[in-house]
Parts: sequence; structure tokens; C-alpha cells
Amino acid sequence: MAAVHQTVSYEDFQLQISQLPQGLLALVHLYSPWTEFKSNNAPQFSKLASKYRANTISFIAVNTKSIPEVHRQYEIKTAPRILLLRDGTLLEAIQGIDFDAVEATVARNADIERLPGMTQEQIYEQIASIVAKQPLMLFMKGTPQQPRCRFSMRMVKLRAKHNVDYGSFDVLEDEDIRMHVKEYGEWPTFPQLWANGAVIGGCGCGERIVFYKRYQS
Repeated sequence: MAAVHQTVSYEDFQLQISQLPQGLLALVHLYSPWTEFKSNNAPQFSKLASKYRANTISFIAVNTKSIPEVHRQYEIKTAPRILLLRDGTLLEAIQGIDFDAVEATVARNADIERLPGMTQEQIYEQIASIVAKQPLMLFMKGTPQQPRCRFSMRMVKLRAKHNVDYGSFDVLEDEDIRMHVKEYGEWPTFPQLWANGAVIGGCGCGERIVFYKRYQS
């Protein structure tokens, strides 16, 4: 499978592009530390790379704060962006991070075979395995050490206040889990708190009561 190359300098970026075989597509993820903190797109970009065979498309990540020359070279004003390049020439620039749009753009510009993805049954089995790790499992955005939304942060604070032991899973690290756990547990938002294999809710008042009274002891 393909892997993401994290550039360390403008010279490194130029070298990566110049060494690509003629005609090979390159997807370049332009990001800033602030936008990455807010959206955490790097794991999703890596997951996108894992869908393609090695040497069929190049995946390159560029921190535009430390390497602003790439922005200027392609006359891009804001990040995040996904650039589609061939032989160093910009074919398309996708504003924001819409990975469905990125895959559609790749399909329009090249006949590239994707690796077979996981089936829904396999993803559900993976979710069941995660849920079974601990009696209480929290699917959240971010980690207890670094929550990435205020609702996940609220749940973390509740846990700390009442010293409740539970496991956690960062849904921003796995797009398949993030999308399918909503269907699997029939709960549309995050965070999701699971107890003994069943979802008991999110961050609303009723769920807090369950969280405190039933599972604290």
C-alpha cells in the first residue's frame, strides 16, 4: 500500500516531486498546525493512502507554516488543501478536506486500482472488539489527554471528577470506525458512551445520570 511522505523542507518537496516517474499522480496535503489541530486530517490522509497500491500514486504532506514556499509556488492562499499534481503541474486544488471529492478527482485523472477495503461485517467485528475491551468504552473525538471537541472534553471532565474508569477510542483516527459505529450503535453523534457492549448515549443530561449512578461503583 502507499504511504505518506512528510516533507521536512522545500528542497525535500522539490526532490520528491522531481523523482516521481513521468505521469505519476501526486496528492499533496497542505496543512497548518492550527487547522490540523482543529480537524485532525492527517490520519484520514494516511488512511486514503492505504487504499492504493504502492508506486501507483504519491502522497505528500506539507506543513505550510514551516514550508510556505509550496503555497507560493502553486498560488494557494489558504490551508487545508489537497493538490493533485502530475509532473509537477497542478491539475486540481481541492479546498478544505473532502476525501470523497479527492477520490473522485483521482478517478477522473487516472485509472488507478484501489486496494480492496474492509467489508461492513469486518468493520462491525472490529467495533465489537473495541467495545469488548472494557465495561465502559467511550468513542470520542481525540483522546482523554487531548479532546478535540467540547463535548468529548465534557465527558473527560466528568470522568476525572468522579474517578470513573473507562476505555476510549479516537474516532478521528479511523474513518471506517467513525462512520460505521453510528450505524452499529444507532447513535448519530459523538461522543458515544458504551456499557457492557451497548451504547447508553452521548453527552446529554440523561446520559450523565446513567454515567454517575449506574457505573461509578
